[in-house]
Amino acid sequence: MILNTNARSKAPRYRRPDWSRLELPDAAGARRSIVVATVALLLPACVSSGPGAPDPGTGGHHAPGSGGEVISGRANGTGGTHDSAAVLGSGGAPGFPGAQVTGGRTAMNGAGGASFAPSGNQIPSTTSFDTAGPYKTTTVNNTGPDGTFTLFRPTELGQGGVRHPIITWGNGTGTTPVIYSAFLTHLASHGFVVIASNSANTGTGTEMLAGVQWLVDQNAGAGDFADKLDPTKVGAIGHSQGGGGALNAGADSRVTTVVPIAPAPGSGSLKGTMALLCGGQDTIISATTLCTSLIYNRASVPTFFGILKAATHTTAIGNIGGYRAPATAWLRLQLMGDEAARPMFYGPSCTLCMDPNWTVTSKNL
Repeated sequence: MILNTNARSKAPRYRRPDWSRLELPDAAGARRSIVVATVALLLPACVSSGPGAPDPGTGGHHAPGSGGEVISGRANGTGGTHDSAAVLGSGGAPGFPGAQVTGGRTAMNGAGGASFAPSGNQIPSTTSFDTAGPYKTTTVNNTGPDGTFTLFRPTELGQGGVRHPIITWGNGTGTTPVIYSAFLTHLASHGFVVIASNSANTGTGTEMLAGVQWLVDQNAGAGDFADKLDPTKVGAIGHSQGGGGALNAGADSRVTTVVPIAPAPGSGSLKGTMALLCGGQDTIISATTLCTSLIYNRASVPTFFGILKAATHTTAIGNIGGYRAPATAWLRLQLMGDEAARPMFYGPSCTLCMDPNWTVTSKNL
């Protein structure tokens, strides 16, 4: 059920990020500075808070299942709901052997529906990473450490014994989670519990790791999350400065995988896998210099590097456009064991390898 679909969150005004000096580690561990143009990170005209908002710069894909009423609350969901429009139904394709997923969606955009019969630690599968998953979702504002985080989660946790992976999100400079709420709600509909710092400066990764620890503590406690999360499956993802925060958070051994999107450079000492996603038309974070030279080339972990040819820096706001399906698929593969996502990234004939909209490379996969 959708609650008050006419309710909309007021988007904040954008500040111009001043990245006049970025401190970057070189190969020997010293720090040096590069100059980056001071630009407007985001444009208010690119955002629509309604369901199915068009993706800026990518032709207007639509993400079903957003919308709904968001009510400020405190920890453990005591403050209202944001129910997505994910439709549950019968049928669905069978899960892949050996994967942690089961059931499936028979078609996109609500034709058919998801088979919601998880058992053990299995998450329902999907045949579309681009559309909403089978879980209804709840958004809780002003929660987490010191009430300074926003939480996006499945409304009902632990169905069929499922333990949900944890994702921590980092915002771009001068932004807050409301700018990315369509995508973060999308991740929650796929079974992830997403915690997002309300800070507009998440580049160090400190806030992102604080959110992880808070959820780990909640899982070990006696509240709503008790024994319903999987602290061994943690993903860090973010955009722009928050992408750099995801890289820095990835130096923590608790983080299983990172998905930096058009990121500022961060730590090269990752402990888990990485899907690095950058834009071919991005004039702020260049795919050929910053992404390639300072992030991909320095990585020693298993890494997939995809350049979405038509993407600009603002493509990765709202429901994050053409980045949405690969980001969702990578997180499902790495954190849920969803083998249906593997062909998108692995092998010389991988789905994105053959997609003319992408330029891809990888190492250690």
